[in-house]
Amino acid sequence: MRSEDVLAVVTALLDAWSRHDLETLLDLHSRAARYSDPFSTGEIAGRDALRQHFEGLLRRLPSLAWEARRIELYRDENGCMLLWSANADNGRRVDGISHLEFEDLLIVGCETACDPAALTGK
Repeated sequence: MRSEDVLAVVTALLDAWSRHDLETLLDLHSRAARYSDPFSTGEIAGRDALRQHFEGLLRRLPSLAWEARRIELYRDENGCMLLWSANADNGRRVDGISHLEFEDLLIVGCETACDPAALTGK
């Protein structure tokens, strides 16, 4: 993927998270996408499992606004490292990092790391 394509997908992804737009989130991922984050108990695979997990995240974290701090495209242009921030309306903020893999302008893999307690207070 060209850097412009990666930027467009990442921008759409963060915008969809900020708007809590579940359908757009799912549309940005391939049907067989793999996903993990600190709120999951392991790797999540496939559209149905992503839907269930994303619905839970959007319920648990209802007021987040997401922004990219830095995007580093990998040399093979099939992925990137995304440094991001998510701000809640209660003043809490979390910084995180996501490793994204792409195929045909869709996310096929996402591994995210952050401190969930920074947002939830737990």
